Amino acid sequence: MQLARFALQVRAGLRSMGWDVPDYLLEMGTELFERARVDGWRRTGGAPGFSTGVNDQGDPVPGEDEHQQWVVCEGVCAAVAVRRAMLDDGHRLDEVEHFEHCYRSFVDYIHDYLITQPGRWIRRLGPNNEASNPPSPRAGTSTTRSRRCSPSACPCGRRRPPRSREASSTTPRSRRPTRSPGTSSACEADRVIVAVTGGGPGASVRARPLVAHAWCVHVVG
Repeated sequence: MQLARFALQVRAGLRSMGWDVPDYLLEMGTELFERARVDGWRRTGGAPGFSTGVNDQGDPVPGEDEHQQWVVCEGVCAAVAVRRAMLDDGHRLDEVEHFEHCYRSFVDYIHDYLITQPGRWIRRLGPNNEASNPPSPRAGTSTTRSRRCSPSACPCGRRRPPRSREASSTTPRSRRPTRSPGTSSACEADRVIVAVTGGGPGASVRARPLVAHAWCVHVVG
């Protein structure tokens, strides 16, 4: 589906710029759409949804026959692209009715199975649209997120050193060293990484300071 959309978008882009459009792009996009629809749509007991992977014979591959959200979304985009390209070439409405039906079927599947509430989608389902748990992280991998240091103390336990009154009162303001880009006045690091190793109730959390004044990711293996 994605390749069908690419082919037709390239075709539309070339036409909009006034360049020569290869004759095969429309045929290629249409045939790619049909091949993906026949091989992937409703292939597991007639249940709606696209199988993620098929073999050379067009049969769903065990273990890769789950229904993922991005595949059917590509199907929606490809159906729109094929219909638009055919209408631009002068085809009649009854000649594109098949693609309108595909579009409505794909959108109905999204609404019935993938959207749980506005703005919240299910990422993947099983071959029969049953709940499918995401694969557990492999050993040695971690998930990370970023946090900003507190002005008074950073999560790594290093507090801002006390300011010397003597130095503050005797050093003229114009001669005091200015903070150069990339450093922090709050603590040794203005950004830290909180790494959650493993995940779950027993996950361990560690924070590591960063010297650079930037958003970085440090994975704890």
